[in-house]
Amino acid sequence: MIGTGSRVRGNPWRIREPYASSLTELWLVSAVTTVLAIRAYLALTGYPQVGGDTLHIAHMLWGGIGMAVAFGMIMLTAHGIWKPVATLVCGIGFGTFIDELGKFITQDNDYFFRPAIALMYGLMILLFVIARYIGARREPTEADHLFFAVQGLQWAAIGKLDRARQRVALKHLDASGNDTAFARAIREHLEAAGLIEDDQHSRLLVWRHKAERRYWQVVDSPGYTAIAVVLLALRAVQIVGAFILGTTNGWYDLTDGISFTEMGATMTAVVSGGFAVLGTVLILRGNRVRGLQAFVGSVLVSLLVGQFFAFTSVQILALGGLVADLVVLGMLRFALLAEHERQQDQGGPGDEPDPFSGLGRFV
Repeated sequence: MIGTGSRVRGNPWRIREPYASSLTELWLVSAVTTVLAIRAYLALTGYPQVGGDTLHIAHMLWGGIGMAVAFGMIMLTAHGIWKPVATLVCGIGFGTFIDELGKFITQDNDYFFRPAIALMYGLMILLFVIARYIGARREPTEADHLFFAVQGLQWAAIGKLDRARQRVALKHLDASGNDTAFARAIREHLEAAGLIEDDQHSRLLVWRHKAERRYWQVVDSPGYTAIAVVLLALRAVQIVGAFILGTTNGWYDLTDGISFTEMGATMTAVVSGGFAVLGTVLILRGNRVRGLQAFVGSVLVSLLVGQFFAFTSVQILALGGLVADLVVLGMLRFALLAEHERQQDQGGPGDEPDPFSGLGRFV
């Protein structure tokens, strides 16, 4: 019940995190990167053991501690500012934990069990897809929008309300369609609240704003269209290079027929390359946002499907392609965030921001 006594449409107990997609991707990236870092470190240091000659303190235990710390952050703190930090810590903890999967599915505790990396990767992707499905299967209700609008007042209460957060809160208030006295009071407080300047933000946001300005310097330059060609060239080099490397080293031998793994890798490369070509065409035609989204699609196909087949075939040697996908995905997400923020600043509706775009709003 609110304000005038009218009932809010929607179940308030089912309100979901609006940046869930951002957080689930952050979790996935941190978990995968942790597995890469651990395996690279162990290979470089000769696989040392912690605990001496008597004990062996498996690093899965450290992973469990990391996940417990992440849970503690959520359990003991009230503000959502800790969510991305807890998500990052949880991803690192889960990656550290799951890295020893091979030991617990083989009778001889084989850390190097060949399918283990593919199984780990498949499990992470499965959890990621389930989380994204749960977050996307329910449209925001009036209760959701009012709840998010009130969060703008929380930012104002602690002196951290800026123009972007004010805009988001007012947008949710408009989307709620609620015109009670309570809703009108929320609007009055949001519109009258004092806003902080960019230099009063956290260091993370200050750095992000500087990076956004650098991005627009590049985008507004005469040679910007060359960026589309460079992105396409990078994707082509990655896809064709992986195929040539695999054929040269005998990982993909098509002379004896094509296996399921080889078929999957080939189809993934075709689809990923198709998205990259589409992105290039869209950018050259002036539709930069859609073009960047097409490139994101290219990377996600490679990251979520192609790397699975790569891990199945060549295990640790596939890490280079995975690292490249993660780096490019981060750059594309940031570019889409900058595009969305400019569209919002200019008063346009703007395309819905891709995942990662909401993380800056936490701090």
